[in-house]
Amino acid sequence: MVCLKGSVYLARGKGRSWFGFTHDPALDLTVLHPEGVDSLVSLTPNLPIGIALYILQRLRAEAEKKNPADFQPRPSQTGRFWRKLARTLGWGLLEPAEPTVAETGGQEYAYGRPVTEKNDPELSLWSRRTITLLRDLHELPETTTGFPLHVYRPSGGEETLCWLADLKRVAEVLEGRLLFTSELEMALVEKSQLDGIPFPVGQLEDILQVLALAGIVEIYPSVMMTGPEQVRCVRCGQDSRIAASPCVRCGREKCYYCEECLTMGEARLCRPLYGLAGDENWVARWSQNVLPWLMERIPDSGSEPWESEPREIEECNSPMQSVHDAAMAPAPKEGYSPFWPVLTFPLTPAQEAASEQLLHWLDGNFPERREALVWAACGAGKTEVAFAAIAQVLRRGGRVLFAVPRRDVVLELAPRLQCAFPGIPVTTLYGGSRERFGTSPLVAATTHQAIRFYRAFDLVVLDEVDAFPYQGSAMLYHAVARSRKRAGPVILMTATPDAQMKCEVRSKRMQLVSIPARHHGQPLPVPQILLEKEWRWDREQLIFPEKLLTFLHRSVEGDLSQVFLFVPSVFLAHRVGESLKAATRLPPFNDFKGTWVEYSHSRDPDREAKRQRFSRQLFPIFVTTSIMERGITVPRANVVVLFAENERIYDERTLIQMAGRAGRSTERPYGDVWFVATKITAAMQEAVDTIHWLNGQAQKQGFLLSEEKAAQ
Repeated sequence: MVCLKGSVYLARGKGRSWFGFTHDPALDLTVLHPEGVDSLVSLTPNLPIGIALYILQRLRAEAEKKNPADFQPRPSQTGRFWRKLARTLGWGLLEPAEPTVAETGGQEYAYGRPVTEKNDPELSLWSRRTITLLRDLHELPETTTGFPLHVYRPSGGEETLCWLADLKRVAEVLEGRLLFTSELEMALVEKSQLDGIPFPVGQLEDILQVLALAGIVEIYPSVMMTGPEQVRCVRCGQDSRIAASPCVRCGREKCYYCEECLTMGEARLCRPLYGLAGDENWVARWSQNVLPWLMERIPDSGSEPWESEPREIEECNSPMQSVHDAAMAPAPKEGYSPFWPVLTFPLTPAQEAASEQLLHWLDGNFPERREALVWAACGAGKTEVAFAAIAQVLRRGGRVLFAVPRRDVVLELAPRLQCAFPGIPVTTLYGGSRERFGTSPLVAATTHQAIRFYRAFDLVVLDEVDAFPYQGSAMLYHAVARSRKRAGPVILMTATPDAQMKCEVRSKRMQLVSIPARHHGQPLPVPQILLEKEWRWDREQLIFPEKLLTFLHRSVEGDLSQVFLFVPSVFLAHRVGESLKAATRLPPFNDFKGTWVEYSHSRDPDREAKRQRFSRQLFPIFVTTSIMERGITVPRANVVVLFAENERIYDERTLIQMAGRAGRSTERPYGDVWFVATKITAAMQEAVDTIHWLNGQAQKQGFLLSEEKAAQ
């Protein structure tokens, strides 16, 4: 982990003053001298980036109030440069930033020594204010009256030892991403191995500073101070799980770090993040807008021995080159487009209608609604519905992120995307994946991986938005929102939208696209509610209601169906499982040597093996907690939810997911669902009402089979 320390400085020239931050004043002064900067005064000692940038922001804010004319650029080329600098160096993600940076070396003044107005009133003002801020942050003892500060002026012999090709290479790798230094180094090494062109990793910090001064790269502390003893994680946006510990890198006894995103790498007060927004097209505008500016300041950078060779290679490896190649490639068969999805099955009428609605929305017909909710019945097949919208964005040269909450879903999704878009490379990202820094136009990733993207995607498709760990995670909401470009649309797909999504739809801030019917055209099984006055126990054995035992017997021996029997806790999974094993040894159940009942839960080490055995129909009754509410399908299934009155576990969405295990196959497109409880809860009633509503929508839109066809 790299610690970034630097000083806050005051840069002056042409009657204007600017505050900035740098790790190397000489580098900044060399780059900024052509803009009219003729001196640079360091106002602080070397500080961790998180503290330095807090002081910088405070000084800028006060300068705006005290004398805005002196701290705002003229409407000239220099002015445009500084306006761009004002949005760099780490404040764009948090708040609009003021002016920006400069640096480098010379003589000393006494810092904190009384300075008369005749000498330098401006420097006196800001030096005193800086000391006050440092004391507030406990960076200076109360008794300290000052310390040396340095003034840097150009000597005429400065050089910026960076190659233009290396600057562009960093910009290409970083575009659309927000990375730690170590992550960026890994990405550069990966690119060097592919291109066969070495990269000077030892110069990376200077290269990033030059790009920041050019207004291209943004530099942030991964944990930023918002006030004395107040901090926030820049990477995940959270301030609730910030802790402090001694840091061997910056040497502080109290260095803040974020516990919320710790699994994705340690965000600390002293650890920098580097970002390059993917929607500003800096790499595409490099030759026209960036190269001339850099060549004036890095005159010796055009002579590197490999600069003429890699151009062809670099152009071929640009992020969207694969899209261009796909468009130019000859079609393998008549009517084929590399962008249009190739499906191994036809979409159902409900899916086809939803796909067309998404295209209509994506074409800008609802500009006030940048999010679309695909509300699908459980088992209706929502994933492929987004493929036409994905194709539309790819055809326009855009990038798409298809994000899902869990690794296993990514591994299942990636081959489907590659099969549907055979002419487009698909990057697959999850914890432990071999790919980490691919720039393909289509990315399949877990929601956690979105934390490394920065305004990179023209479209984000988020499947299973109701599922753990995305549901309820402010960190993942923040990551996914930041991964899309400013005007980028988002498609949210779920079978169980939460109250906030429904409110957004009702207020017409979110587009609704529904898939109310399954592929077989039969209505969704509507739950029946079986009420019991109380649950009866005989020591550790649950005494099952007679109606329930009759239902289980009929399901297994009459309907030849399997049964999901859901319970709300690990404890009840054990108790109910053992009780049901005992009950199935008695009449009316036939005595046979096979296993009738298995039970599982989140702590069961054999849960995956039991899931597979149940899927292969090796036993008929599966007692389980909510871990089996999604991701498992059997051809003939009934569902029982025991203790359904437990509202802490069984909300409307959980009950709908559990009910959705029944009636999914063409072999048995119907099924029975029972909610067994001591009372009817609001969640139970809402689940029943929602399923009725979906069936009504399917009937209204003509997606259900007629009674004659259904009977056939």
